[in-house]
Amino acid sequence: MEDVEAADNEENQNLGPADGKQALKREITKYYDRQQQLELVLAAQELSEFGDHELGHTKFSEEETREMDIRNIDIWKDATCLGLLKEGILPDIIDLEESKRARKRITNYCWKEQRLYFKGLYVPKPEERMAL
Repeated sequence: MEDVEAADNEENQNLGPADGKQALKREITKYYDRQQQLELVLAAQELSEFGDHELGHTKFSEEETREMDIRNIDIWKDATCLGLLKEGILPDIIDLEESKRARKRITNYCWKEQRLYFKGLYVPKPEERMAL
């Protein structure tokens, strides 16, 4: 309890009035290097694609397992999604479930100037990632 009160007193001293004005602490802006940016983009991509429905499950049905296997494929290796992004159409031979999956997966992606973007951030090809 004493530690909490001491911490509160310290905070109050730092925020105390200086010539009638309240002093505020300024936080240091943190910038990420290219490797950290790439890791954050890939992590966001994975979280966005998985959604909340997979968290907390311990037993998966056969369909859920197949869907998870497909989701773990890098977007650059998912020919259905890349084709849909680049050309805007799906092949006729694709079934309804695959079509739904591809359309859902590409909602956060876009294709501009021969480059793939996830929520506005560039997604390099897997072979280019090692150089970063």
